[in-house]
Parts: sequence; C-alpha cells; structure tokens
Amino acid sequence: MSLINLVKIAEALEANISQLFDYVNDENELTDMDLLIQEIVDMLRGTSLNNIQLSRNIVKELLREPEITKRKQSNLK
Repeated sequence: MSLINLVKIAEALEANISQLFDYVNDENELTDMDLLIQEIVDMLRGTSLNNIQLSRNIVKELLREPEITKRKQSNLK
C-alpha cells in the first residue's frame, strides 16, 4: 500500500494517518480525560481554521489564569 493510498483512506475516514495504525487494547481503556480530549479534537476537526485558532487562544488563557493568580498572590505577600 502506498503513502498516497493511506492519505486517501485517512481523508475518507476524516482521520490522520497515525490514527490508522492506532488500536485500542482492551486492557488499556481510555480514561475520562482521554475521552474528553478526544471529544474536543473531534469538535475542532469539524470547524474552520479561524475557529480552531480562537479555541486555542481561549484554552491558552484558561490554562494561564492559575499562573497569573499565583503571581498576584505572591505580590500581595
């Protein structure tokens, strides 16, 4: 099978090539966190580049907030 065929299959499945080689082992079930992350990725796949960039910026700010809060608290001491 050629790389071109793999790309076509992945595109048809709306997946990336690495996902074609992933498998779920019954012994290693996905965690709740893995499932939530996968849900977010699935939502992002179905939207525009602009929305993906906006989502990234929002997530960066959400994750940065505790860092800012810690700095503010240390400055108050």
